[in-house]
Amino acid sequence: MRQLGMILPGGARKLIAETGRDDRGWSSHLADLWPEPIAGIRNVHLVELKPGAVRGNHVHREMNEGIVILSGPCRVVLEAAGERHEESCAADHPVLFLMPPGVAHAFHNLSDKPIHLVCLADREFDATDPDHYRYELISGTKV
Repeated sequence: MRQLGMILPGGARKLIAETGRDDRGWSSHLADLWPEPIAGIRNVHLVELKPGAVRGNHVHREMNEGIVILSGPCRVVLEAAGERHEESCAADHPVLFLMPPGVAHAFHNLSDKPIHLVCLADREFDATDPDHYRYELISGTKV
């Protein structure tokens, strides 16, 4: 089941990534949330953010990227065409942000313990041409 979610700057979207919940906790069928057939995903990687750490602060020119926040709280900042979106995601359910090319993004761990993200992209990672360009949304951090 594909859902449209909240539309954000640059055509980015925010979706609740929880697709099921019972007394054991939540589950998420990420392939059901990806806007294209799952075969379109070329890269999946896991990211840890230590307390206070920031990831992102960059923009992609060609790549579509989805980032699932598994726990929080996590500050999310997106910007495209001069329009900015900023929010804090709590830890009660996973949240998926889908970002087309041109949407700058940064994720900041507001917790006192590590948090984790799942990142999905429609382009294989190439260290010689990573398609990420510095775009500072949260000051004083690395790409």
